[in-house]
Amino acid sequence: MILITSPFDFVEKKNEILNDETIVYAYGASRDEVLEHATHNNFLGWVCSPVPEYPIDSSILEYFPNLKVLASPSTGSNHIDRNYLEKNNITFFCLKNSEIVNQIYASSEFTFALLIAVIRKLPLATKIVHQGRWRADEEMLRGRELHGLRIGIIGYGRIGSNLAKYCHAFSMKISAYDPYVDIENKNVLQVNNLDQMLPKIDILACCVHLNNETQGMINEKIFSQLPCGSFFINTSRGEVVNEADLLKNLKTKHLQAAGLDVISDEFNRNNSDHPLIKYSQSNSNLIISPHIAGLTFESETKAQLAALNAVKKI
Repeated sequence: MILITSPFDFVEKKNEILNDETIVYAYGASRDEVLEHATHNNFLGWVCSPVPEYPIDSSILEYFPNLKVLASPSTGSNHIDRNYLEKNNITFFCLKNSEIVNQIYASSEFTFALLIAVIRKLPLATKIVHQGRWRADEEMLRGRELHGLRIGIIGYGRIGSNLAKYCHAFSMKISAYDPYVDIENKNVLQVNNLDQMLPKIDILACCVHLNNETQGMINEKIFSQLPCGSFFINTSRGEVVNEADLLKNLKTKHLQAAGLDVISDEFNRNNSDHPLIKYSQSNSNLIISPHIAGLTFESETKAQLAALNAVKKI
């Protein structure tokens, strides 16, 4: 039996897939409902949501005594207790390093869209219109042209390299730092250390995977080296940022603005109480979206099918 708690409603031939008697489709199921399904079924495979409202940890996984494979249609895995999987010989699949991942563009495109939204103050502009005002707030809404702006990209994997292509199309000046990649794009200046890049950019974009090395890597040391009035973009994971340091630099206006699609501990808390969200509610120099970078019909379809196929193979 296979449990699917990831969305499949938009997938072509979904009925053919979900009507299989070996599949239990429970998209949107609460934690308690997942445990109920696990209690009454012998699941060998589970395609989980990439952004569940609960962490998939030992307190849940112990209800799946015969689980052989857990698949997440995402590149990240901070919603999964990987140590439990390893200790119990449960195979884990995610999109990172998979064959399909380089055919998925949603997160790369969204990162560039978020960059534009921050630079041109789009959320504030629409808010002003909703309030019944028009051009009376020109000084508040004046932004920057992308042409000629200097962007520094940390992490030159799929998203970072795609972002560089989009930025080049807008005649931006691009630098990138990634000690694990030899960058062959002639339009990108590869730097050997962050100290070399940070003082010379207008925008810092973080496009790294979350691991022990990158956790908390964006901190006061990084922010302090950026020119005053710089911008910050993060669509990787909230845990790569020291959020107290980010808030400090937004409040002092050392950072002119930031755009985030992720926050720390987003699977484990009431996010309305998150310090960054509370700040963004009354300060227009922080834009936060609810982890939707990968949320397109095309990319999600590829991701869901890849995860399901991985489960079926094992």
